[in-house]
Amino acid sequence: MATISLMDQLDQIIESDALKFVEKVEAELRANAPVYTGKLISTIKTTRLGKWKWWIGPDTDYDWYAEHGNHANAEDGKIHPVRANALAWIDNQGRKHVRSWVSPYEGSHFVEKTAKKYK
Repeated sequence: MATISLMDQLDQIIESDALKFVEKVEAELRANAPVYTGKLISTIKTTRLGKWKWWIGPDTDYDWYAEHGNHANAEDGKIHPVRANALAWIDNQGRKHVRSWVSPYEGSHFVEKTAKKYK
């Protein structure tokens, strides 16, 4: 009969509880994330970095802006193109938009809010 030490049992219990906590934090992050196309939420993943260390978050080319926002680059409080004549993008319905300026976005701070909740 194989025996398991008390330390191994304790390690298994802590591991199980830690994984449940990580899943809870990831679910909360998904719930707090801003939704436009769903891409940001779909990229929220958990990566284990060590025995008791995880990284939980989105992985897009714009997640920093979703969290922190963007800021006006002109005195008029608007965002203007810097290296082009216009700003252009395609929305989630496939429509192309071209603008000479857009309003700044404050950011949702969804990662910060989730981290503070579980600090």
